Amino acid sequence: MAESYQYDLAVIGAGPGGYVAAIRASQLGLKACVIEKDKPGGVCLNIGCIPSKTLIHQAEVFSSIAELEEMGIKVDTAGFDYSRVWKKSRKAADTLSRGVQFLLKKHGIPLIQGTAKIAGPHEVSLSGGENVTARFILVATGSSPIRIPGFEVDEDTVLTSDGALMLQELPERLLVIGGGVIGCEIAHVMNAFGVEVTIVEMLDQIIPAEDPDTVAVLAKSFKKRGIT
Repeated sequence: MAESYQYDLAVIGAGPGGYVAAIRASQLGLKACVIEKDKPGGVCLNIGCIPSKTLIHQAEVFSSIAELEEMGIKVDTAGFDYSRVWKKSRKAADTLSRGVQFLLKKHGIPLIQGTAKIAGPHEVSLSGGENVTARFILVATGSSPIRIPGFEVDEDTVLTSDGALMLQELPERLLVIGGGVIGCEIAHVMNAFGVEVTIVEMLDQIIPAEDPDTVAVLAKSFKKRGIT
């Protein structure tokens, strides 16, 4: 006699890998659930691509003030409040996170809140004391920021990219360790809003994995804008 489980598939992590897998499983006739300790959508929607692109867009709008002034249009920035920029980025992230919740609900997939631990081949224990059993367990826990020895993160003075995206006040100066895509995005946003930015990259160029000729254009642009 086959063993009985609560679900055919238990997915740990509600990011783009996890929630999409659960929806596809449901479409194929499997009974699935998703376990998530934070908001649905994962790093991308909540603390990565979506809020960062929202900040980039607003930074570009702010930067266009100089072009408007060249046309003779006077713009008063006295009331500028970066916390409102931040709130707009959070609104975009929250809207899409709610969209993921809707998709899960639409497909009849329970979203279980809690930190998961695999307790056995077919069992997941949750931080709240509940246990979930499933024929299959899919681990889709996503990414986390790299920790560099000697730079102990406190999300106050030493920030991860998560902490940088959650800043509600602009610092006077910012040192970005790592000139990859994320580092350059944060440098771009902070510089646009008037922060003094320095990027440190151990390899020969920023965004090391990309075409050198293309990167040279970006580096020249950064230098012109006062990014060291």
